[in-house]
Amino acid sequence: MTGETYDGHVHTCLSDADPDQTPREVCRQARAAGLAHLAITDHDFMLDREERLALEEEFDLDVIPGCELSARTEISGIPHNVHIGGHWLNEQEPRLRQVLRVNQSQDFEAFRKEILRRCLRCGLDPGGEGDVDRSYQMLLERNPQSNHYGRREVARLLAETGCVSSVREAQDQYLSAHGKRRAYVPGERYLRFAPLEQVVAAIRASGGIATLNHLYAYSL
Repeated sequence: MTGETYDGHVHTCLSDADPDQTPREVCRQARAAGLAHLAITDHDFMLDREERLALEEEFDLDVIPGCELSARTEISGIPHNVHIGGHWLNEQEPRLRQVLRVNQSQDFEAFRKEILRRCLRCGLDPGGEGDVDRSYQMLLERNPQSNHYGRREVARLLAETGCVSSVREAQDQYLSAHGKRRAYVPGERYLRFAPLEQVVAAIRASGGIATLNHLYAYSL
């Protein structure tokens, strides 16, 4: 990649980007910006090989097969969620596909509804009816293509419905582990992702490269 431009960490609407940021639109924007290489690294979701190759041909762009994989571990007895970046992955590797199945099968609905329930207790009511189910339905309708709803999607919903002035306010005051935590929900209470060792082994088995993207230590 010497002398060429690339972005190694891009999300689309298939995880937590805005609804209009489809893989095709992201690739179009990347090529318009002069990028030669792009890694689409959605949370626990990969494009099919055929779709990825079609995007490469359409936009004359090297679309690196990638993913941002969730993993669970402990450090000094404290539960951690980590995000492991995987690049140049083999989409058909059985161990990688098993990790994706585990991570995609989590009870995201219970997790997201608890976030919205705590938002209601703080006076933040996106649905305007004091009803968690209504707010949750709005969350789903906001981006029906997404395979991974979490705090960022809730933050955008709160901002778009005027419950807060900005996504940053939603994160800093209510949702983030690093802010005021007024409506914060520790993911470990609801989400049991594949173990870190299994995730790294799956990336290596697929011929990919693993990188540590984010590390969060949660006090339960």
